[in-house]
Amino acid sequence: MSRDVQSFMGQMGVLEGMTDLSTSRNLEILPSFTAIGYELFDRGTGALVDRSTDPEMGLNVKYGITSNLTADFTGNPDFSQIESDLPQIEVNQRFPLFFPELRPFFLEGAEIFEFPSPVDLVHTRTLVDPNLGAKLTGKVGNTTLGVMATDDEAPGRRGDPDERGYGENARVLIGRAR
Repeated sequence: MSRDVQSFMGQMGVLEGMTDLSTSRNLEILPSFTAIGYELFDRGTGALVDRSTDPEMGLNVKYGITSNLTADFTGNPDFSQIESDLPQIEVNQRFPLFFPELRPFFLEGAEIFEFPSPVDLVHTRTLVDPNLGAKLTGKVGNTTLGVMATDDEAPGRRGDPDERGYGENARVLIGRAR
């Protein structure tokens, strides 16, 4: 390209002879390992007791089925690299606060699940602690599709065993074809 010629399109050419090109499939495997070390304080003796660690492993897999269709799988995803939410003041208790989605698993292909409506029909921030997740997003011909299934551990984390939902997971299935 020459800067002396004002037209960029006037300098374009025709590329011929490129046939029978091989296509590749993208495969991305991202393992994660995190551990938390903690100690409990004994008020009677003033000493630290019960020193232990809580290790967790996770795995994210992304596979390009075709150039337009992607499958994502996650097991115990690690969202520790995500920036924290901006503080918001809650003035009215009747309406919940909405924070933008920042987690990579939910951002990939998120535009497929967006609807032009005054109500946000798919709000993935309600999935607090996904244990497993699978998603298929992309295009097949003229059809854009998205399917996501998750298993969220957060609803079962209750302090009282008599509370409704204690020890249970929330299973969510979302799909859209356009």
